[in-house]
Amino acid sequence: MLLRLIIILIVFFSGLPIKAEELRISQLSDRPKKDFTELRPMVRYAAQHIKSPTIDSFKVRLFKKFETLCSAIKTGKTDWITETAYVAARLQQECGAIPIAVKWKKQQKQYRSLIFSKTTTDIDSLYKLPGKVLAVESENSFSSFYIPLKAIQNKGLHIKRLHSPRNRPNDDEVGYFFSRNEKNNVKMVLKGIVDAGAINDGDWNNLSIISKHEKQQLRIIYRSKPYPRSFELVSPMLSQSKREALKALLFNKHGEIPEDILRRYENSSGFGPITTEHNDLLLNIAHSREDWK
Repeated sequence: MLLRLIIILIVFFSGLPIKAEELRISQLSDRPKKDFTELRPMVRYAAQHIKSPTIDSFKVRLFKKFETLCSAIKTGKTDWITETAYVAARLQQECGAIPIAVKWKKQQKQYRSLIFSKTTTDIDSLYKLPGKVLAVESENSFSSFYIPLKAIQNKGLHIKRLHSPRNRPNDDEVGYFFSRNEKNNVKMVLKGIVDAGAINDGDWNNLSIISKHEKQQLRIIYRSKPYPRSFELVSPMLSQSKREALKALLFNKHGEIPEDILRRYENSSGFGPITTEHNDLLLNIAHSREDWK
């Protein structure tokens, strides 16, 4: 009798519909309209093609503050995060996020950070920056914040945050000011509002950000080594099966992701596997940032 009851219950519950779930992608954002437009096509495609029977819808969740994104990752209120190396390192170290792929964002597998000055000044090396002001993008930028400031510190120079580009640091300090984007960095250097600026090499070669005429007025005084362009991470609350299903989709194991979907996803061209070098990079970034928090 008990055996018959168990069999009946198994048959009954196996016939119940599977609870539907969303696939949620996230990013830090101070430009929500633009970022929503760039992330939505990819997460929609993934929700429709991922080999997971419970996922049937999608959502884009954008966060203005690192702390709220971190909380969402820890509590499983987001599943998939796309970020550049600096934020990716913090998400891994502080929030338990798991890197699953590198993304070839803006058609680049790797990119470099550049620091530039105006040709009419005598600033031709990092050693000429003390007493001067450097425009960087934001506190979450890898190529236009973390890399240039670490490069300056590695020369034995001191840095100081300024709340206005009109403020001046002490003669033995390099002041830095958050301009919000790399195009602003270019404009502020050209107008003489700041003494130097940071930009990545992809944007340096983008005519919509810096024209040929403008470039002729600027000189590069620092060029970093190449770094991976971007990372895809998942919440530790995402199940192993869903994590593997997402990786399989990104790595084209069930068919090629259409080029138009990739292009709309931050102008990407594909994805690559996480290597030991990538893990070492993220760990080094997470540890080294303690020097100047």
